[in-house]
Amino acid sequence: MKLYSHMSAKDRILSPIPFSKENVMESYLIDNIGLLKLDGDDEIILLGSQQNWLRGGNKGGRIDLLAVYNKDSLAIVEIKKGDLTCSDLEQLKSYFNVESVLNEAATFAKKQVEGLTIIKDRMGILVGTGMAPDLYEMVSKASKVANSKMFFVIIILKKYRLDNEHLVTSDVYALGRRPRNKDKFEVNGKVLPKNRFLLAVIHKYMEKNKNATVHDILEYFKDLHYGINLIYKYEDALKYSDEKGYSYFFLDEREAILINDTLYAVNNSCTKTEVPKLKDHASKLGLEFKQVK
Repeated sequence: MKLYSHMSAKDRILSPIPFSKENVMESYLIDNIGLLKLDGDDEIILLGSQQNWLRGGNKGGRIDLLAVYNKDSLAIVEIKKGDLTCSDLEQLKSYFNVESVLNEAATFAKKQVEGLTIIKDRMGILVGTGMAPDLYEMVSKASKVANSKMFFVIIILKKYRLDNEHLVTSDVYALGRRPRNKDKFEVNGKVLPKNRFLLAVIHKYMEKNKNATVHDILEYFKDLHYGINLIYKYEDALKYSDEKGYSYFFLDEREAILINDTLYAVNNSCTKTEVPKLKDHASKLGLEFKQVK
């Protein structure tokens, strides 16, 4: 099933052109790592290219790219110039059949990425410029059931000439459904999903900073992605959510925060990339918590 696309050209005329070599594709991906995003929230750390971890120790297979997604998932990327086939997918899967390869890659990743202690998921990503009929049929029939151990993805890169510049797009297809991030936190004896953990952290901040202004709050939490949308005047949040037909904020009045005699609602979304930052804020504010499964 198709999962994600990157594209921006408006009404300009695009002329397709091929990548000249496989290593050109690899270099382009290294310089434009965002093309490997599986969704818009992904944070990708590239660890290396052409790693010498051999399949089985003696078969000569190299890992084209090794990356960590969102500081908890290890990804092995295999790059092919041209249409991808089922044989290419089997080659990628063969890396996951050798535990020594995975263990060495995981050990290397933990040394390179600060704060990475547990690898929750292993992902195989196959990159090409098209899909052969046999692979396309397999992808079309792929199960939508999540696999918590391994997750395989097809990314199709297409290169175009746009006036005197080049534009590269990527379409992402999933062989199965990507495991959802289900981080939970125990706070004051209650197990909270990550968005309510955000709420608890902000309430802790207000408890310790009773005279804080809106500017103070936004400045303190400026490392989070929300910007000015972290908190909203309660009445405006009600109106906005009613207009959109969906609640973007915690709208229980008892969960709102009071700033200068005005109620503010807290944003009720929290992406996986915000979790490490929230944990850091919680620790600094003295909020006792425990991450649970």
